Amino acid sequence: MDFTNYQAHVKSITVGKHLPEAIYIHQTALEHLPEPLASLALKVAKALKIQATQWHLLKLFKRDFKISLLSYPTFFDEPYPPLHKSYTIDLSKLSMREANYGKSENPPILHRRETFVAPDHPQIDYFSTYTQEGEDIGLYENTRTIGFQQSWLRLIKRKGYHLNGEGHLQPLIEKSAPISNNPFKRGIERHKTALSRDKLSVPLFLIGQRGYLNGDYTLLDYGCGKGDDLRELEAHGIDCVGWDPAHRPDTDIEPSDIVNLGFVINVIEDKQERINTLQRAYSYANQLIIVSAMLGNESIYERFKPYKDGVVTARNTFQKYYMQGELQQFIESILDDNAIALGPGVFAVFKDKLEEQCYLLERQRTRHQWRQISSRPPKEISQKSRKDLFEKHQTLFEDFWYASLDLGRMPANDEFENSEQIRQVIGSHNKAFTLCKQHFGLEQFNQAQQERSDDWRPFARE
Repeated sequence: MDFTNYQAHVKSITVGKHLPEAIYIHQTALEHLPEPLASLALKVAKALKIQATQWHLLKLFKRDFKISLLSYPTFFDEPYPPLHKSYTIDLSKLSMREANYGKSENPPILHRRETFVAPDHPQIDYFSTYTQEGEDIGLYENTRTIGFQQSWLRLIKRKGYHLNGEGHLQPLIEKSAPISNNPFKRGIERHKTALSRDKLSVPLFLIGQRGYLNGDYTLLDYGCGKGDDLRELEAHGIDCVGWDPAHRPDTDIEPSDIVNLGFVINVIEDKQERINTLQRAYSYANQLIIVSAMLGNESIYERFKPYKDGVVTARNTFQKYYMQGELQQFIESILDDNAIALGPGVFAVFKDKLEEQCYLLERQRTRHQWRQISSRPPKEISQKSRKDLFEKHQTLFEDFWYASLDLGRMPANDEFENSEQIRQVIGSHNKAFTLCKQHFGLEQFNQAQQERSDDWRPFARE
């Protein structure tokens, strides 16, 4: 089967969950697919020695000649089953990439299980009851950021609910013991290029100065690496989502107002793939795309081993260093549009030409200050103002208290999602814990601590 036939068959599918980039269908519904596609999936799985019990969903890409076999072993047991493994097969290159989420603390999860199975599946009405519960309290109003387990649980808590032992939604005032999270060719090593940051990256900082990170625009970080920019943007309440081939490969990408392609094209060693990546990222932008790359001159090539049109570094990563004008010319030639320099190695291409004119008129007048939440020093809080402080940040402290109840102890820094905000508001986890104990009293906590202790006793006897 060639790509043209593959696309034609994919377009004819009437079952499964249809998203902009792909169609998902459960293994039990393969008979409802065009026979060539079902046969293709089974033959690929057999050739790669992936047993039928090792995958449960088939993902058919719409724009690429690729399929994925996805392992959701608890599909029929949990209302929002987590992804255990994914096998992504590039049918044009005859290559496979395997990703294991079995030990991830924040794996991708499924929603709306009824959409993945055949219309006559005996459990479809049962699956729908869980979906309807979420619809009733508004969990699906914004589907961009609910694809990961921790984001989903936080949203449920913000709505004032929790999941009971059967995965049904119940008000927090009736909170019971929560469901624990599931434990769930040496070539160029691109994944090593992902940086860890404690400040917003330069491209996003520059557009933040121009007012584009004020919360009015959705943002896609295409090639988000380890997600440090996303964490900072989310802390500011910005509607954002990230995709990365190494670190977040299973994110379902949706068009956004702004797309950030930050220092991505310079680490791709294949020129055609570089072009395709730029075009693909641009296709997701509703208003503008930010493109950035590393700058350098000819002398930098003397320090590394030349490879194609760039170099291979000591860490076995590829870098293509651009001159400022060269980068602008590359972007404009591929996108056939004007690239406006925001700074060294950073360009913006506006799809919305009215927005472009507004930007050009305003760029010399106004600069917005970006407050880096993660680097702001902690505040000193006096005893007198603690009550007012709690009322002002009640949701944050309640989340912290519920995390303490879940653990039966004060959370460590890496065990509470909004740890940095706690430190900004009150200075430390210890101070927050003391404030919460004063507000809520110790009865709840002592009970949670005892229950957690009881949970461990059977294991201690083994």
